Amino acid sequence: MATTMINQKFKTFGQLAGMVLAVGALSGLSACTSAINDDAGGTAPASAPITSASTEADTSSPASSSPAGTTSEPTGEPSNGDTQMPQCASSDLQASLGEGDGGGAGHMYPTIVLTNDGDESCALKGYPGVSLVTGDDGTQLGAPAEEDSSGPDRIWVTMAPGESVQAQMDIVQAANYDEDECKPEDADGFRIYPPGETESIFLAADDFTGCANEDVSLMTVRALEPVS
Repeated sequence: MATTMINQKFKTFGQLAGMVLAVGALSGLSACTSAINDDAGGTAPASAPITSASTEADTSSPASSSPAGTTSEPTGEPSNGDTQMPQCASSDLQASLGEGDGGGAGHMYPTIVLTNDGDESCALKGYPGVSLVTGDDGTQLGAPAEEDSSGPDRIWVTMAPGESVQAQMDIVQAANYDEDECKPEDADGFRIYPPGETESIFLAADDFTGCANEDVSLMTVRALEPVS
């Protein structure tokens, strides 16, 4: 009887000891697992954004295959296919007056013609600046010509040496206005600024009368186009 009770006590003690060892082992395993997780996640917190290399490559600007300094619509060096074409300088141009579409109903429609007088091809694009001058000294007479966008599109027009471009004008005859309002004066000719140029070209013409009153606008000019 006594022996049986002792055996049962040892058996119970052994069970308790086994349970303690099992709990201890589980605690150690949990601690190891937590340490491993901490080591693996310590360099990249879960809240930090992750950017892949491919995303950075997509957002960077791709290298351009076009020559440096050129664009789809250049302002200083027009493109003629793969060849760079310089813009025409005033010093390489000769101005003349074309008959245009004649005249009528108090209007005249001459054309401003610009001819490449240089040794190389060049190009122009847009509206020339045009004004009447008087006094034999280039004094501007009245308001300059306003741009008329109802004509041809603004495009680069290339001219080989000797070739020309033209811009259609519409000039209202000064006699259509009251003299006190217009203050008419005879013109000596035109001052012309090719597009993009600050040097003007003088074109002599004594068939036109301007209005000294700058509030009276007599002239419009269309964009340059090839001479047909």
